Amino acid sequence: MCQYRSGKGVYVDDEYIRLHTLPDNDSHTKICESSGIHEEDGSALRNKQTPLEYVPSNNADLRNPRGKDWKLIFDAGKPDWWTDAHTTDVIRQFCDVIDGDWNGNILKRSGYLDLRSLTAIPEGVTLSAGGYLDLRSLTAIPEGVTVKAKHTYFKHSYFKH
Repeated sequence: MCQYRSGKGVYVDDEYIRLHTLPDNDSHTKICESSGIHEEDGSALRNKQTPLEYVPSNNADLRNPRGKDWKLIFDAGKPDWWTDAHTTDVIRQFCDVIDGDWNGNILKRSGYLDLRSLTAIPEGVTLSAGGYLDLRSLTAIPEGVTVKAKHTYFKHSYFKH
């Protein structure tokens, strides 16, 4: 899926998950490569890891990942070993990562930024992507919002800047 924000959760114990992310890349493959996580069938951790997404939905405030309009997605289905404590722990970690993504009201990614789950964005933000910026579910971009990207998907259209 690789939407904003992706990570790889690795089991630590019945309460804790180690969340691996990359600052400018939401590819699960790249996250695994960078973190030294082996996904092949013979790996000891193969059954104790899972690809995750923490994404804003509908009218979520991008700057507040602790808000009610954010959701945790299990890309490969929720593992049998996953506990409620894991959910609490991994959401806390995702929120810390997302807080670090922002510089005031500016969200900048050097690569792809997938925000297709949003139907609205808050006024006064700047969204910047060095590659694709996916805003295809937005119905409008409010005044005071700055969008900078090499390529933008908006309202089911594609714009090259």
